[in-house]
Amino acid sequence: MRWQRLGRALFSPPAWICYGLITAWALWRMICSPDLVPTAEDMLFSEYYAVISLVMLVAAVPLIAIHEAFHALAARRLGIGSKTRLSHRFYFLVVETALDGLVAVERRKRYLPIVAGMVVDVVLVSLLIAVADAARGPGGAETTASSVCLAVAFAAVLRVLWQFFLYLRTDVYVLITTMLGCVDLHTTSVRRLRNRFLRLRGRTEGLADESLWHPVDRRAARWYSWLIVVGYTFSLGTFLLALAPVFVEMVSGAVSRFGREGSSWVELLDSSAFLIMAFWQTALTIWIAARERLRARTSRTHHVIG
Repeated sequence: MRWQRLGRALFSPPAWICYGLITAWALWRMICSPDLVPTAEDMLFSEYYAVISLVMLVAAVPLIAIHEAFHALAARRLGIGSKTRLSHRFYFLVVETALDGLVAVERRKRYLPIVAGMVVDVVLVSLLIAVADAARGPGGAETTASSVCLAVAFAAVLRVLWQFFLYLRTDVYVLITTMLGCVDLHTTSVRRLRNRFLRLRGRTEGLADESLWHPVDRRAARWYSWLIVVGYTFSLGTFLLALAPVFVEMVSGAVSRFGREGSSWVELLDSSAFLIMAFWQTALTIWIAARERLRARTSRTHHVIG
C-alpha cells in the first residue's frame, strides 16, 4: 500500500522522541515566558481584518490536512486505506477521515490511528510556539511573525480542545467507543435523553424501546447522555468567552468603517472582504447540514418503501 513506509517512519521510536522533545521545549518556553501562551487576543495581529481572516484560513488548510494525513498514515502503516470528506459538527465545519478498515484489526491496534491527529496537533502547536519565540525581537519584543504564529497556534489549540467535546463524535469519542466496544453510543444517548425528557413531562407515548438498544450502548448511555448536555453547554461557553469577543470586535470595527467619515478605500475594501469571509463558513455549514438531513430523510424513505 502507498505511503505505508512513511506511516511506519512517522510513528517509529525516533519520531516519538522528536515529538516529545519539541513538546517539552514549547512547554518550558511557555513556563519561562507566559506571553508565549496562545490567547484569542493574538488573533488581532493586524489592523486589516481581511488579512487576519485570510492568514487564518490559509494557515488552517495545511494544519487540517496534516491532522487528517496522520490519521490516514497511522492506518496505512497497518495496511488500511481511508476516505476523507467534508462535514459538520454542531456549528463547526470539519474534515473527516473514515477508517472503516480498522474493524478488521485487533482493538489495541486501532487506538493510534484514532488519536494520531491529536498527536500531530499538539506537536504543531509546540512548533508554532517555538517559532514564535525565535521570531521575537530583542528583549522578547513582539513582532508580526511571532504574533501570527501565536494566532495560528491558538486556533490549533481550539481544535485540540474541540476533540474533547464528546457529543460531536470527535476523535476522543471514537476512542472511547472503541475502548468500550460500543455500536452507536451517540444515537443511543440522544434517545435516552429524549426518553428522560418525555418522562419528565409525564408523556409515555413516543418513548424509544430501550430493550432494542445494544447492551454496551445502553450501559454507557447512562453517563454519556449527560456529557451531551454538558458538551453543548461547554461548546457554547467556549465560543462566547473565547471567540465571540474577538469576532464581535472585528465585525463591529469593519461595519463602523462604512458609516465613518474619512475611511479610505483600502479600509472599505478590507471591511467588505472580511465580512464576506466571516460568514462564508456559516453558510457552508448550514448547506452541508441541510444536505445531510435531506440525504438521511431520503435514505429512511427508501428503507420504508423497500
